Parts: sequence; C-alpha cells; structure tokens
Amino acid sequence: HSGGHALSPLFQLNGKLGHRLVEELHQRGSFDGEDTELASQATAILVELYEREAALLLRPGMAFERGQLERQLVNSVVELSRALRTARLRILAVEHPLDATHGTAQLAGRIDLVVEHVEGDQAIIDMKWGIAAYRDQLRSGHALQLALYAFAHATKRAQSSLPSAAYFSLKQGKLFSLSSPIFDGAELVIGPRLDDTWDRATRSLSRASTAIAAGRFPVSGLRHSLPVLTALGVSEAEHPNHFQYAVEATCQYCEFDGLCGRRWEELS
Repeated sequence: HSGGHALSPLFQLNGKLGHRLVEELHQRGSFDGEDTELASQATAILVELYEREAALLLRPGMAFERGQLERQLVNSVVELSRALRTARLRILAVEHPLDATHGTAQLAGRIDLVVEHVEGDQAIIDMKWGIAAYRDQLRSGHALQLALYAFAHATKRAQSSLPSAAYFSLKQGKLFSLSSPIFDGAELVIGPRLDDTWDRATRSLSRASTAIAAGRFPVSGLRHSLPVLTALGVSEAEHPNHFQYAVEATCQYCEFDGLCGRRWEELS
C-alpha cells in the first residue's frame, strides 16, 4: 500500500530498542554494578531484544547496521550510568505512568526515567535518539513535552514548582539540560526555564480551547494560513508570552492533513 507500511523506520526502531534496553537493565539492577558488567549484560539483553522486538535487524544484509547499533547502545547505557553517578542520582522508575489533570483535560502517558538525588529531590530524564533538535527546543523554549512531564510529576506529588528535567541522547550517549543543581556534569543548554515554557503553553491552550468551544479550529499549516496565535486573536505584542511552534513544526505529529486540506494542497 503506497500510504505506509507496517515496519518502523530504522531510527524509530533504534530509539525504541534503546528505551527497552534501559528498562530491562533497570529491572535487573544492572545500573548498580560496574561498567564492564553493565556493558556485558547490555550486550546479552540486546540479543534477546533483537529476536523478540527488533526482528527487522536480523534480516540478511543488516549485520553492519546491527553491529553499529549495538556499539552505540551499549556505550550509551554505560555513559548514562556514569552520568547518574556523577550527579549522584539513581533511577527510581522507568516508563513511569503519567496521570494528572490540567483544567478539564486528562494528561496520560509515561515518563522515560524518574531519578532521585542523594538529598531526596526527584527529577525527570526523557530519552531521545537524536540530540540537535532537542537542544534547539531547550534553547528556544519549545521543550513542551519535557515541561508537560515536569508539570504532571509535580502535580502528582502536590509540589508547587516543576522538578528539574533533562534529555538523554541514546545515539550520542549524552545527558543535557537547562541550568539545574540536580544534573551536575550534564551538558548545559542556555534557554528559558521549563516553568516559563509551561506557562506560555497554558496561555495558548486557553485561547485555543475558547476558539474550539466556539466551533473554530484554526489551521496553521497551509500556505496561506495565519500564524496560529494571530488566528486565535492574540495581539502581536503578546506573542512572546504565548507558546507557538514554528510553521514547519506545526504539522509534524498531526495525521489530519486530509481534514484541514494540507494533503490536497501538496497535490496542487
């Protein structure tokens, strides 16, 4: 079928495999041991995961890709363990259920890693395959997923301020975050605080909810669309206090391009 296929793109499979490897290692207590033992266990677990969850990598002609990925992921989990030790953190939970409310909306999902500092503070680590796009999100104040995770975790624990949160690149084996006393040794990215990102997002969400309740669904991804904040009636002077993705990013995860007309526009 020309519209798609059942197999995930390789980079998505790599990321999923990395998530599952960290989950399996945590369940076996492997992050408490030495780096050499961690690497050995990671290699053995990957062999199991190829057969159970990543058979695509066992196809003829995939030996080079499989070997490269194995080296990346084994090195990555060792670097994650070292980063946690440097920051005096331990993993509390992997794939931690996210369950919170915001207004009338129910927030549901899973947080990749919840970690705890020796002094008791908890923080969040979101594992991604790449690195460049997520650095850019932190710099520009567009790390919305990370801010949402932090909000949900704070809400569940009845805390007024958001916990520290960081990204970990499975491809690069690197932990990076905004300024935080929790993530000692992580790569520092200069950008707006997650609290600010979340506050701007809630203002935009309020405007969008009002428009939707009135039966209006602004479309921002077409050639002649207005910027979404303009379409929502936010004055240009107020734009910095609201959340808005760049035009090229607005449709990245949306599958309703047949409804808004973007799919047909591309054919013209």
